[in-house]
Amino acid sequence: MPQNNFINQRARMPWKRFKLAFTKAAILITSIFVISILTVSAWDSDQVLAQVPSKPQLSKISSEFPYESKFVKVLGSHMHYVERGNGDPILFLHGIPTSSYLWRNVIPWVESDGRRAIAVDLIGFGKSDKPDINYGFFNQARYLEAFIAALDLKNVTLVVHDWGAGLGQYYAWRHLENVKAIAYMEAALPPVYPRESYASFGPIEETFRSFRDPKKGPKLLIDQNFFVERIIPSSILRDLNLTEMEAYRKPFATRQSRQSIYDLIQTIPIEGKPNDTWKVFEEMAAWWRGAEIPKLVIYASPGRLTPPKLAQWAVENLKNVETAFIGYSTHFLQEDNPEAIGRAITEWYRRLPSPKHAQAVAQLEPKAVVQSIIDKVRSPAQEAQRALCSDGAAPGQAAVRGAGCCLCRTSKALTREARQYRLRLQP
Repeated sequence: MPQNNFINQRARMPWKRFKLAFTKAAILITSIFVISILTVSAWDSDQVLAQVPSKPQLSKISSEFPYESKFVKVLGSHMHYVERGNGDPILFLHGIPTSSYLWRNVIPWVESDGRRAIAVDLIGFGKSDKPDINYGFFNQARYLEAFIAALDLKNVTLVVHDWGAGLGQYYAWRHLENVKAIAYMEAALPPVYPRESYASFGPIEETFRSFRDPKKGPKLLIDQNFFVERIIPSSILRDLNLTEMEAYRKPFATRQSRQSIYDLIQTIPIEGKPNDTWKVFEEMAAWWRGAEIPKLVIYASPGRLTPPKLAQWAVENLKNVETAFIGYSTHFLQEDNPEAIGRAITEWYRRLPSPKHAQAVAQLEPKAVVQSIIDKVRSPAQEAQRALCSDGAAPGQAAVRGAGCCLCRTSKALTREARQYRLRLQP
């Protein structure tokens, strides 16, 4: 019996040897194949990476300003602007201490597909005239309103930054029928302003107190050109080159030319002062929470005026709002991530209600159009409320608006387009 087992084992040995040899060969072939693939992949990756800049966003940032300067006479002075494209206007508004130059790398992303991009220099800023006026908030607003009227801009989408945001919101508040939507970033809007106290500025509390000090303010803002020389470089993650810095310095080359920065800073509403600006911003803050106008909040990390937590605040407290995170930056997002900003605006703009509907409605009888919408959604209870609109209008004059009347507030089924274009019942 043992002899037979020995013979059987000898008989199975060739098969075991073959199986072992086959396994080794398979492992060897597989190893060679994997190594070859990895080698080719690594080579391809090296070729690709060699063509990618170490900071990809910089490849889309240019210091050039390839736009034709245009001027329009406004209230006796000339305001500078640039524009590209055709169609409904997208108006870009800058803040302190910048100009239309800030938007140079954003405009190319939004000028196509039936969009007309316009970037204006506020009065006293950029290449606009510097008349002998006070450049506070309300004068700035007056010139901006006149600029929009001078160019006969209709159905305007506002893209705003810094104190251009406060001015844009003020225009929308006063001329809601002419504003299609608002996109804002690092904005002087609620809940950032009005400021209850200087302490809310945190580490820069004393700096802002100094801006409003009768002695320290002029020294910082006019003599030292603090906003251009200190605020701009410290509020951008990348380093601006000489051409870019000179573009921001040029409009404020003299002490007199910096008066616009000083005056506008003095009208920022902090601790109840100045009284007129404070009251307006309080009223706008209440309106802003209920406004149905489409809004886009563009934000970055860490940000300053509109950090991620304030983007979340907007989602929780505002109506008809979207958000877009565009990467990393502090305050002047346009200098760090212009492509991301341009793409965010473009995608959001495509989702806005088409103006074709408004044009079609304009050719019809407004009362009949709106009445047909209301009839579809009115309930017996709403019928009783119709004569009790909160704005005091009679039944035939009630505006179909987001917060304008009781009927609209209770008619949840009213279509978004009817609200968007603010159709009104005519007497």
